[in-house]
Formats: sequence, C-alpha cells, structure tokens
Amino acid sequence: MAGIKYTKQSSNLATLESRILLRISVLILVFYVEPNGGRSIDDLVADNLRVNEGDSAVLPCFYFPTNAVIGKWYWKTNKTVIIRSDGPSEQNSRYLLGDATSGNVSLVIKKVLRWDKGTYTCGVNDQSTGSAVPNSDDSKLTVNYLDNPKIKALTDTRKPKGTQVSMSCNVASSNPEVSLLTWFHNGDNIFNDSDKYIFNDEILEIISFDESDEGNYSCRAENKFFFGENGKYSNSITFSFLKEQIPSSSSSSQIWLVFIIIPVLMIGVLVVIARYFLKNREENIHRFDDYINKIVIKKNQKNQINIEPALDDFLPAEYQYKGKQTFNQLSFLKCNLDMLQTWNY
Repeated sequence: MAGIKYTKQSSNLATLESRILLRISVLILVFYVEPNGGRSIDDLVADNLRVNEGDSAVLPCFYFPTNAVIGKWYWKTNKTVIIRSDGPSEQNSRYLLGDATSGNVSLVIKKVLRWDKGTYTCGVNDQSTGSAVPNSDDSKLTVNYLDNPKIKALTDTRKPKGTQVSMSCNVASSNPEVSLLTWFHNGDNIFNDSDKYIFNDEILEIISFDESDEGNYSCRAENKFFFGENGKYSNSITFSFLKEQIPSSSSSSQIWLVFIIIPVLMIGVLVVIARYFLKNREENIHRFDDYINKIVIKKNQKNQINIEPALDDFLPAEYQYKGKQTFNQLSFLKCNLDMLQTWNY
C-alpha cells in the first residue's frame, strides 16, 4: 500500500513538472525575440545610369533586406564624400539623398552637367552590427551632351552671279559624336539631292550663286540622344547678291582725264620745250661755250671742281641751280658742245 501511494505521488509530481515546463516553453516562444533577427544588411546594390545634360539624374542604390535598421548613409566620387545623411543640408546643393525608406539610399543630382560624369559609390552603416557595410559596386554616370553648332562663312558674304559660296557648321563638343548635320536656307531644309549644292562633311558649297540664293543660312546638329527637333541649332549668317555696277558719269570723266587729257598735255609740254631749244639753239651753244671759258676750277684734295658761280652766270634765272659736279661731268658736257657746233656748221 505504501509503495502504491508513493507511485501515485511521483506520477502527480511528474505531471506537474511537465505542465510547468510546457508553460515556460510557451512563454519563451511568445516573448523571445532574436536581437535584430532578419534585419542586418545582406547586400548593397547600385546601378549605372545615362542621362542628358540638363536633366535630373537618380543614381540608384538599395540595401537588402529593406527592413534592416541603418544608421547613416553617404555617396562619394573619386574617393571624396560629396554628401552624407548626417551632414548639413545646403539649400543650393545639386545633390539630394534618398530617404532610406524601402531600402532606398539613391543619389539625386539636379540639372546634370557634363562634368558630373564619372564613377560614384554609395555606403551605409548597419545599426544592427554598428559597423559599415562594404561599399556598393561602382555606379557609373554617363552624360550625353551636344554643343550648339556655329556657322561660319568661308567666302565673302556678298557674291556676284555665278561665283562659288562656301560655309561651315562646326560643333565644338559632343557625346556621343555628331551623327547628322542639317542645313537651312531662310528656315527651309536644304536637301542633299540637289545639284545646286555640294555637301562635304561640315561644309556646304553653293556651286553657282545667284539672286535666289540670297538670305539667311543656318544648321542643326544631331547625335544619338539629341535628334530631330531636340537637336542643337546654330546662329545664322546672311549672303547677298552683288550686282555689277555701271560706271557713273563722274567716273567716266575721271577715266577720260587720266587716259587721254593728261597724256595730251604732257605731249604738248614736250613739244613746246623742244621748239624753244631748237629756236635758241645757236644762242644756247655760244652761251654754254662762254660758261666753259668762265668756269672757275678749284682743286682740292679730292680733285673736285666748284662750278657754282659759272652756272649762275650761264643759265637763265628760270634754269638756275646749285650743285657740285666732277670734272669728268664737265668734260662730257664739253664734248657734247663740240658735237653740236660741228652739226651747226
């Protein structure tokens, strides 16, 4: 009897212990929460992006799982941090950060410039571990751009009929490269199937310029991302027709004066001079002979002669001159005088 009683008590005690253990297990299942379980960052993913200059760019970066608890996050380029979540906000900054909801820590760049191209990296601090998550893969930003072309005249902008006219359309910089140039005359498209024009890369030539070619010329540049109406337009230049000018009456009179009247006057003067010397030929010969006889020769170390007084006595007032001549020159004049005397007699 006693053994049986002990067995029953032991059985009841075992049942009670089992119930206590079950309740404790339930409490553990209900109230136990694994610290930060399932919320540590497993991955940080970024992606490349290509945008047009002037547009806004969103460089994507997401952490997983999205319900992880993070501390601060940041973006850097060329190993320099350009913006961080715990940094001061700048009102005029072109950089904005995602709000970290749904794992979004993307970077927003407002009004992208061509200089913004390059490699960017995002980083996040994991609050569950208190350490920085390895940086994301590099995110490459590519910027498409196209400068406005500039048109330039390669010949005069005023051309006569039948002459050739050339102009160029230059684009300083483009990414990707320029794929198409379109020319306009007074706003109308110039088609390259016309025999009137020659299209040579960035140069347009008008083979034979006439009045119908007068007006404004411009061009449009396009690439893969800026095309059609979104292409970039140049300035414009104006070509005008140069008409042949008919000489005026005043111009005609000037031509007569230069080519007819002046030569006639010169001939008349030469005739008068010739007649004067022929008429007074004998008198001039005697006077020149007297000049030779009266000449005062003054020798110096250079064997020069001074003929200034004799020349004043010999020549009339209207032909007087002052100067110095060598003895050889006087001898030459004397020989000529002797020849004139011989012909006279």
